[in-house]
Amino acid sequence: MLCYTTYQYFKFKFNCNCGSKGSLEIGQKPLSFKKGGRLLDEKGRLCCPNDRSPLFSIVEKHIKSNDFEVVCKKCQTLFDKA
Repeated sequence: MLCYTTYQYFKFKFNCNCGSKGSLEIGQKPLSFKKGGRLLDEKGRLCCPNDRSPLFSIVEKHIKSNDFEVVCKKCQTLFDKA
């Protein structure tokens, strides 16, 4: 997983192929935000569809499954893995 500084809040949970599990949470989830749809996948980077800001990348080679929430810093929109 690679992270950028274009998000205000980022929460990521994952299960590895080896059986390990983990999670991380960066920043404070804002009290008010817009709910977004799907993130754009641009050359392996998950980007905000509103302003094309790269939010994060997942290196899926060893990741069995994942779940996330991310809030774009520019447009204050929350995206998740729905």
